[in-house]
Amino acid sequence: MFKMMYRTAGCSPAFMENVKDREEFLRFRALLAESMGFTTEQTNNKLFIYDKGKEFGVYYAEYPNGK
Repeated sequence: MFKMMYRTAGCSPAFMENVKDREEFLRFRALLAESMGFTTEQTNNKLFIYDKGKEFGVYYAEYPNGK
């Protein structure tokens, strides 16, 4: 189980939800962001969201047990 987090540039991270499939979560978040006019880049199991070339936020996974 993965603890999905989101951090907006300049703000503290926020918990999103616990998921079994990290890749599916990131894929759906990328689709949503792109439909809203943002650009995305997925690297090292992180999804970076960009607005006009500047980083807007990032989705990433944490393990609930700290691993």
